[in-house]
Amino acid sequence: MRLPGKGALLAILLAFSPGIAFALFELFVTDLPVKSRAKFFGWVSLGAGIACVAWLAVIYIREAIERKQRRVDQP
Repeated sequence: MRLPGKGALLAILLAFSPGIAFALFELFVTDLPVKSRAKFFGWVSLGAGIACVAWLAVIYIREAIERKQRRVDQP
């Protein structure tokens, strides 16, 4: 099984962006009177967003290291 690439991770991040925005607003700005289920799904979206951003960072760092090694290996 192959892990998702940059495009898939960006699409997932875009899909979860409303929940991420809600969770960040709830966490740092105010405590809104919403149902616990909505709050739970906001936090799930935030977790998924953080995971996507972390995996995107890993992909970009790995690609940068590979590019640097290719430049060093070529005469």
